[in-house]
Amino acid sequence: MLTQHIQSFTAYLQFEKRFSTHTVTAYIHDVNQFFDFLKEDLKWEEGVSVDYGAIRAWLVYLVEQGIQARSLHRKFASLRSFYRFLERNGHADSSLVQRLKLPKVGKRLPSVASENYIARIIEEEVHAEDFSSVRNRTILMLLYGAGLRRSELVKLKILDIEWTNRRIRVFGKGKKERIVPIPPALSSCLRQYLEKREQTFPGNGEPVFFLTDKGRPIYSNLVYLIIKRALSDTGGPDRKSPHVLRHSFATHLLNSGADLQAIKELLGHSSLAATQVYMHNSVERLKKEYLRSHPRAEGKEAGE
Repeated sequence: MLTQHIQSFTAYLQFEKRFSTHTVTAYIHDVNQFFDFLKEDLKWEEGVSVDYGAIRAWLVYLVEQGIQARSLHRKFASLRSFYRFLERNGHADSSLVQRLKLPKVGKRLPSVASENYIARIIEEEVHAEDFSSVRNRTILMLLYGAGLRRSELVKLKILDIEWTNRRIRVFGKGKKERIVPIPPALSSCLRQYLEKREQTFPGNGEPVFFLTDKGRPIYSNLVYLIIKRALSDTGGPDRKSPHVLRHSFATHLLNSGADLQAIKELLGHSSLAATQVYMHNSVERLKKEYLRSHPRAEGKEAGE
């Protein structure tokens, strides 16, 4: 019965909620982890009701394992969603999970690379002209120059690029469509990649924009590895993921005076609250500039 419930929940996340494959996998992993704990540590058997004490026991176990508050919230969000799904179908009481108090999450600022650092890693790719180097440089340029998510880049099709209007149709979370402009430098890079693609794989009919070294559609893990390698140089951000380039895109726009509402639309955020986190990075930069330059800043005397 549990297996059937999880299968139905998976279908619900995929087809009703329209979550990405990555998100669905994470939700199901968390739910399975919870029931594995019940079976192995509490000797729970299917058919027996799960009580509040069992759910709290999992929280205590995770805390003892050193799981951070942010990860705890994600795991219990998955479990709450599963129990709400069961309750909707008359199989459980979701209040068991809802009443649990979780540790507070400290606010973590997005990891951002400096403009000079990004310019340097892109420049390092310029002189290599084999297919994989041109492709990797184009991926870097697109993630940073258009603020795409990794999943959006993987799904990008050749026909999604409107060359005449210099813009890209991007299909984001929940299949929501948005339009992102293409600056001249990025447009040139995209065209160069397509030329190299045709030279390397003449007549390849794959509709997706990016291909692997074997001429097949690119996949998420490969994009992650490409960006991790590119960001591995000294002086870069602490995190080495494609999302760092998206964060950098938004933060650098904000630092240059772009409107927060415009950045929200470019990123495809559903609410302004999600975009406002980049304000913190911008404020931190201003604080550093103030402390470095202002005559009345801490540690300085007027007239210095």
